[in-house]
Amino acid sequence: MRKIIAVLLCIAMTAIAFAGGANEKASDTPKLTMMFSSGGAGSSLTAAAEKFGELKGIEVEALTFPISEVYEKQILALASNQATPDIIAIDDTWFPVLKGYLEPLDIDPAINEAFVPSYRDAFVDEGVQYAVPVRMGGEVILYRTDVFEENNIDPDSIKTWEDVLAVAQQLYDPESDTYSWCGGYNEPAYLVMNWLNILSGYGVDAFNADKTGFAFNSEQGIKATKTFVELTKCASPGILSYGYNEEIEAFQNGSAVMGELWTARYAAVNKEGLPYTGKFAVLPITPIGDGAGTEYGVDRVNGWGLGINRNCKNKELAEEFLEFVGSFEEQKRLAVEYSNSPVVEAVFSDPDYLEAVPVADDMASAIAHGITRPMHVRWQEMEAAIAAELQRAIIGQVTVEEALAAAEETCMGILED
Repeated sequence: MRKIIAVLLCIAMTAIAFAGGANEKASDTPKLTMMFSSGGAGSSLTAAAEKFGELKGIEVEALTFPISEVYEKQILALASNQATPDIIAIDDTWFPVLKGYLEPLDIDPAINEAFVPSYRDAFVDEGVQYAVPVRMGGEVILYRTDVFEENNIDPDSIKTWEDVLAVAQQLYDPESDTYSWCGGYNEPAYLVMNWLNILSGYGVDAFNADKTGFAFNSEQGIKATKTFVELTKCASPGILSYGYNEEIEAFQNGSAVMGELWTARYAAVNKEGLPYTGKFAVLPITPIGDGAGTEYGVDRVNGWGLGINRNCKNKELAEEFLEFVGSFEEQKRLAVEYSNSPVVEAVFSDPDYLEAVPVADDMASAIAHGITRPMHVRWQEMEAAIAAELQRAIIGQVTVEEALAAAEETCMGILED
């Protein structure tokens, strides 16, 4: 209890500090405040905020915290009707909860129409836009070109998830510490993201059409999940503890030769001076699954958007910042200099970005039919329940059928609560 109280006090003090900034004299220079998740998102978005401040001659305060703290601090400030932070960082799965606290946007059409459509649509509800995408991507299938060539594997022959599995099984060689599948699997969000990509490839969504129930515990859902489980058998025994850092290291040191990788992580995998630099390529498609009934697979895109606190005192300036960070010029700069995952379509074919990320065109092709992750105010709880059952299926405690039935039962309880 004392720990909980201490955390709440810390969050409250942060909100008060932000509120204090909003009560400065009206004659003072305008100021924008915001907070970002530490790591790649924080470094790139902070760089954009600092440049905007320099260009406008204003003070910009950008603080970084672990992702859970960003959510907690923002939701407390918003629910308390605080005027700050002015800019609200939104992980796509937070959108259903945060949208009611955000100012509807009127973004310059020239900027808005340049976004990857699925990225922009992640922050639109009933035709109203509440945020602009600023750092988003999808899971693409990365592979080692030299390993494919040595084993006479034509990447153009890989069209389905069954093809992916067959290649993974062919290349699996644990005796030489070579694992043919890899991914970030350690947290519920990472594990479920990889599963959702395969699930969507089989023509299955998490929810049914009107979100009164679920669609994953179906014949196609079971088939997709069996493919997912079989792929993990071609991965390192420690795959369930892999986050993005472990995945990147596995590709860098050669122990992983194929897997799903979030687009922004490619630059780290292909970092100059490493043994396999220049030997990584990306499939230009997201595979379909047997019986999907579609012509293409569906990638679940995800990432960050920025919105405006509805109580913000500098809304016009805040919207200028959103247009600035979402512009082609700034998105290109952040992509080239900070390895940001760009949200503007034209950046993917820009020569400077292609020099930094040679597979950018293939990435754009792979995510062309992307859709957002499931949107529901309690999705994170459902995601945790699904992840727990998927883990049990992966380690062989239960069958896939048992895992999905249990996950559906738990998720229905959350949905009906």
